[in-house]
Amino acid sequence: MDIKGIRIQDFDRRTLSMLLLACVLILAVLLGFFYAHKRLGNLERRLETKRADMGSFSLLAGQYMKKRTYVKSALKRAYAQAPEGGGMAIVAGMVKKVGAGGQLTAVKPVGEDKRLGYTITSYSVKIEGVNLNQVVNLIYLIENNRALLVIKGVSLKSRFDDPDMLDARIKLGHVAKPAVS
Repeated sequence: MDIKGIRIQDFDRRTLSMLLLACVLILAVLLGFFYAHKRLGNLERRLETKRADMGSFSLLAGQYMKKRTYVKSALKRAYAQAPEGGGMAIVAGMVKKVGAGGQLTAVKPVGEDKRLGYTITSYSVKIEGVNLNQVVNLIYLIENNRALLVIKGVSLKSRFDDPDMLDARIKLGHVAKPAVS
């Protein structure tokens, strides 16, 4: 048998086994390379997945920090000391601040509820003959007050005698942490 002019009978056993060993080593190196390449591809895909997860986690962490800041602010507002007269005094002061003190017809406590160690006192506020700007300013003051006030409902009705004026009824709750004695 001839391979390009070289006969196999010319090779001795030792040379033949060396060639066979070299072929096996080359094959092993190639198989190892393909295995490592496949493994590296899997690792790269997993790394991209982990990076996407980290992006999601950092977004969640940002949302958590934002909500945590809000909760801290709400707790601080809940611990704020109400003036003498409680929530009714707070509401009456805000109504005077927006220039509707003379139109305030009623501030009635509706009820009191205790949840999770907090006292929620509900009030019904009735104001007659105010304009929309005064109502908006009052709602702003309620939402951004030092004390934690929660608006439960707002009802606006235009007046028959003057359509530009409104009668407003606001239901709100004053959330407070009772003072520890």
